[in-house]
Amino acid sequence: GFQQFTPEVSAPLISTREATTQVMVRNAETIAIGGLVRETDADVVKKLPVLGDIPLLGYLFKKTEKGTTKTDLLFFMTVHVLDDNTTPQDILVSQAGPQGAAK
Repeated sequence: GFQQFTPEVSAPLISTREATTQVMVRNAETIAIGGLVRETDADVVKKLPVLGDIPLLGYLFKKTEKGTTKTDLLFFMTVHVLDDNTTPQDILVSQAGPQGAAK
């Protein structure tokens, strides 16, 4: 399936992880949210080309290893509180300069 972000923007849905939290942050402060841990088990077959594919004899030329991969997803968010007269474009200009925001 696809995740719809806006009517014009969507991305393929591969997997999802969710976190719910509440924080109090001052303007322009950065927070880190983590703890979204995933463990993946996998069997990896290592073999010699051709010899590892021979029926019955192939077992002498290959081995299967079990492995676990652990990933911890972290994301960082910087909060910018806008007053009624400030636009998101103003924030981009202040951070990247006039040339960076125009790209």
